[in-house]
Formats: sequence, C-alpha cells, structure tokens
Amino acid sequence: VCICFIYNDLFCSSISTMKQYLLVGDMQKSIGLVYWRERNKSMTLLGKDFEGACVYATEFVVDDREVSLLFSDSNGNLQIMVYGGEADPDARGGERLVPRGSFNLGARVNKFLRVAESEGSNRHVTLFITLDG
Repeated sequence: VCICFIYNDLFCSSISTMKQYLLVGDMQKSIGLVYWRERNKSMTLLGKDFEGACVYATEFVVDDREVSLLFSDSNGNLQIMVYGGEADPDARGGERLVPRGSFNLGARVNKFLRVAESEGSNRHVTLFITLDG
C-alpha cells in the first residue's frame, strides 16, 4: 500500500531516518533532507547538496540539540552538512545544505550505525564499517 511518494533524482543508495526526517543518499546527486508530514501524508524536500557525489551511506549526527548530516562517498570521504533553514545566507533560502566539514578516510564507508551514548541521552555515537573491513 502506497501512502506517499517523493521523486528522487536518480538512484537512492541510502536512507536514514530520525523522527519525521529522512536523509536520502543518491548514487550521483549527493544527499537530500526530506520532512514527513503525518497529518496529510506528504513528504517535502527541505534541502539538498548541489555538489555531485556518489553516496554510499548516510546518517544523522546528534549532539544534544545540534543535528548534522553525515555521508560517505565513493572517494573515501566523510562529509558533514547542516540544514541552515531560510535564515542562513549560505543555504540559499533553505534549499541548499551547508557543508561544515570533510575528512578523507582513505576507505569507502558502506554503513553507519548511530547509537545513543547512554539511555535517555541526547548525544549519540556514530560507528562505521568500511568496504576494506
């Protein structure tokens, strides 16, 4: 049974969820942040990365009230972005995800796992697995 549909750019390679938010990775078009509205069963694209990247894995990074978007690409990079909303001038009115950092790991990450630091904590630890083991 189909409840809702959203058009993705090309090929979805990874989906991560946190509450009503979906982080979608694409094999050529990088990542997008989507919001799910329960009341009218709709999804809205909040923002996306306009730099092309072949995304292998995605995950949310939670540090108390700060939430960032983490993804790995085919070049062995880990990249962190944030949703700046309409108020952030770098976000082009909220449609662009703002890069906050990148790190070349030298290995391709194919899976992230987000785990709460302790029960009831708003801080999470993100673990990863590479294709090299």
